[in-house]
Order: sequence, then C-alpha cells, then structure tokens
Amino acid sequence: MAPRDRLALALIVLAWAGNFLLSAEALERIPPFWFTVLRFLVVLLLLFPFLRVPQKRAWPLLIFVCLSTGALHFAFNFWALREGGIALVAILLQSYVPMSALLAAFSLREHIGWRTAAGITIAFLGVCWIGIARGARADGGAIALALIAAALLALGTVAMRRLKGVAALELQAWNAALGIPVLLPLALWLEGDPRESLLVAETRHWLGVFYSGAIASVVGHGLLYALLRRHPVAAITPWLLLTPVAAIGLAALFRSERPSSAILLGGALVLLGVLLIALRDRARGRRGAPPVEA
Repeated sequence: MAPRDRLALALIVLAWAGNFLLSAEALERIPPFWFTVLRFLVVLLLLFPFLRVPQKRAWPLLIFVCLSTGALHFAFNFWALREGGIALVAILLQSYVPMSALLAAFSLREHIGWRTAAGITIAFLGVCWIGIARGARADGGAIALALIAAALLALGTVAMRRLKGVAALELQAWNAALGIPVLLPLALWLEGDPRESLLVAETRHWLGVFYSGAIASVVGHGLLYALLRRHPVAAITPWLLLTPVAAIGLAALFRSERPSSAILLGGALVLLGVLLIALRDRARGRRGAPPVEA
C-alpha cells in the first residue's frame, strides 16, 4: 500500500473516531433522532448534485438499503451513544461484521470456513461478556440499542451486494434523501418539538452536527471510496479497526470517559473476532463487509 493510501487510512480513522466524540457532545443537547435528521440535512446539501434517479427495478432494494444502513441504523446508533457512552458503542458497532458474515451465509449461500466461524464465535463471546459482566458501564438498554444499530447495518450491508447501478456517493445522497422523510415523523413522535433543544444548543453542539455530516460522512467515505478503487475491502478493514481504539482514547482524553475492565475485555474479544474474519477474507480475496463509520 502506497504511503498516500496509508495517510488516507489514518485520516479516515481520525475522522470517524472524532465523529464519536463530537456526536456525543452534540447529543448532550440535541435528541438522537433529531440529530440524525440534521446530520442527513448536511449530507443532502453537500451531495445533492450526486442524486441520480436509478432504474425502476432498483427502487425496492435501494429503499431497503438506505433505511437499514442509513436512517434507522444512525438513529439507533446515536440513541445508544447518548445512553451508553463512546466506548460501548464504538466496540459493539463492530459486531455488524460477524452479523454480516452469518447473514451472507444464509441469504447469499457464502461458505463459512472454520477460521471465519472462530472469528464470529469470539466476537459474539465478547458481546455476551459486555452484556453480562457486572462491571459494564451501560445498562441493558444501551447495549440493546447498539446491537440493533449493528444488526440494521448488517442487513443493509448484505442487501447492498445485490444493489446495482448506484454509485457510492450517490448512495450516500439517497441515504439522506430517503431517510429524512422517514425520520421526521419518528422524531416528532418519539422526541416531540425540537425547538427548545435547538434554541439552547451551543456552538459545540452544532459543530457536532456539521462534523458528523460533512467530515465523518462525506469526507471520510469519500476517502474510503477512493481507496476501495485501488484495494479490496478485506485489505482495508483490519486497519480501520483502529477507529474504536482511537475513539476510546479521544473519549478518555477530552470527556474523561474511562471504560470499565469488562468493556475493555469484551471489546478486545469483539475486535479480535472481526480481525480474524477480515484477515480470512483477505486471504481468500473475498469482498467482505465494508468498513463503517459511527
């Protein structure tokens, strides 16, 4: 891998790790569903020129992918982030990789070798350890929300492999365009009128909204798609496992969040399982599950 590609990987890791930090700051004042709406507004404004009407037959799958990997995934992800903290969500979100491997085995009939099976088992043991360990910081609600976010992402990831004729940035634009009309009524129903929260939001909270949409999504994924044109997904995924590690470091440095030993041990198992799957995919030259931001 060329030095410029390694630099791009480092920038993606920093952009996505920073997204955990700045989103957590914003969520102190802005409710998660409304935060997701605002985030998608930023994405839509920046990527509106990339919107192209796909073929008619692509619409059902496009809508499913956009709602699962976009609107619903991010809403539950930010909800979990507000309730459970950065360390918990940054780690549990990675469980979408073994979930994707299992779903692909059932729906796409992809073969699971013993190394992949070992990675899946280790990752889920880590999730279970976080869930049952008495020292875990977050309650069961936050863990459930994070796992729902990961499961939605896994569903969309597997479905995305069947989606043809939609470019990468175009898909991001449709994520926002299709997600906003779905999220607006949900936000009104679950969180009510946002005006009071938005009126008292400070500059740092609005910075979190802009950063999440512009830097983490548009810039981060823009760099990622440039790398994916030159390298397979499985060659990139192991490096991007540094994202939760960097996110935990930033949380400790700027928010004084210290993850418990239970989260660290469970997180180490989750990341080890994901790494085994990614390395096995690379050895086989398989596409694998694409990396993901916060």
